[in-house]
This record gives sequence, C-alpha cells and structure tokens, in this order.
Amino acid sequence: MDDLTTDRLCNESFDPRAWLADFEKIGGGFITPPDRAPMICQMIEGRSREDQRAASRMMGALTDDQRAALRAHITEHAAAERLWSERLRAVEEANRVPTDYDRQVWDPLYALQKTTGAKVPAEIVDRQEALSDAHWEARNALMETPAPTLSALRWKLDLVFAVEPGDDSHDAWSVDFLAQTIADYRRLLADA
Repeated sequence: MDDLTTDRLCNESFDPRAWLADFEKIGGGFITPPDRAPMICQMIEGRSREDQRAASRMMGALTDDQRAALRAHITEHAAAERLWSERLRAVEEANRVPTDYDRQVWDPLYALQKTTGAKVPAEIVDRQEALSDAHWEARNALMETPAPTLSALRWKLDLVFAVEPGDDSHDAWSVDFLAQTIADYRRLLADA
C-alpha cells in the first residue's frame, strides 16, 4: 500500500469498516479483551516489511477521533457477533429438542395412530406444537438479527434457498421475513 493510499484512508471522511478492511488486508487486526477497550494491532509474523510499514503508517496516521470511531465500531461489531452467536445457539437448541422429542415420543405414537387408529394424546400434540412454535420463534429471531459477517449471511441464504431432496422448488418467504437478509447482503456486499 503506497503512502498516498495510506494518507487517503486516514484523512478523507473516515469509515471505520473500510479502514479496518484495508488494514486487515496488510496484516493488521484488532483484539477485544474482556472488560477492556478494543486494541488495534499489526501482525508482524508472516508479513512482509512493506506490509508492516504500511500498517504502521496507517496506525500512526490515525487521529484520536478516528481511533475512538474504530473502537466504537469494533465494540458494536463484537456485540453484534455475540447476539448472532446467542441466537444461533438458540436455533440449534430449538432444532435439537423437537428432533429428539419426535424420535422418542411423537413418531412412535403417530405411527401407532396410523396403524391402529388410536389417537395421539392431546398433551403430546400440544407439546409437539409448542416445540415447533419455539423452533420457528428462534429461527425468526435469528433471521431478524443483522448478520455481522459473511458466514452469518451465508447461513441465512442457505436457509432461504434450501431445496429438500426430491423437491423441484424452494419455499416462498414473505418480504418481512427476508427484509433483514436483504439489508445484510446490501451492507456486507456493498463493496463487491
């Protein structure tokens, strides 16, 4: 990265996301220690001297306001990643519980109903519906959460574009359901 580019990145209207993206390309990065402000750092191991100098120039050219903007951006991004991770775990748990319940309780009783005509008890049906509702609520909450990374966006797109084996089309989704995913790809792929 030449001096002119370094100066431009640090002195024009400052965009922390763009600055970090360029900084990471030359081996820079950041860490977010627990209970401390994020720290911007440059990697030395495995980086060329040219990259090290460029990263050092980028860090040295930052104003106090730009450093504060970077810390705020990193803190916000870390919070968004934590929220995404928490909601993803909730979806995974909401997927696991009904699968176990279906296998252990619902499927055998439903098969019995089909072969003998015996009704599945109402409390079993209610429990199965409650588990299904919890699954949908957890998944919807995750879909409404801004994707903090491209891998999070990919998770959403994999869900939206999933085609089950034997199907010749995929599910249709409401605009409300897709709104955050559309905002995510516009934000995360803005520079593509």
